[in-house]
Amino acid sequence: MTDNHTPEVALRIRITATPDPNLFDEFDVRRFRVGEVYEIPIRQASLLILSGFAETTSGTAVAEAADSAVRPPKPKSK
Repeated sequence: MTDNHTPEVALRIRITATPDPNLFDEFDVRRFRVGEVYEIPIRQASLLILSGFAETTSGTAVAEAADSAVRPPKPKSK
């Protein structure tokens, strides 16, 4: 089987810092500009977000990396 009929899932992101092209062997990130919004394949978007070069612009939640320092908020005392 040579055809791949799986639809590509895309994510809309905003570039927050200039990506270092040396960190991404598989993707050409030289076209991305800080402040611009792009709709790109979810795998590439996830790598840029987790590397700190982008943020999601969609209203959906994005999972944090397992080693992230972000902690859930503590419940408020009553």
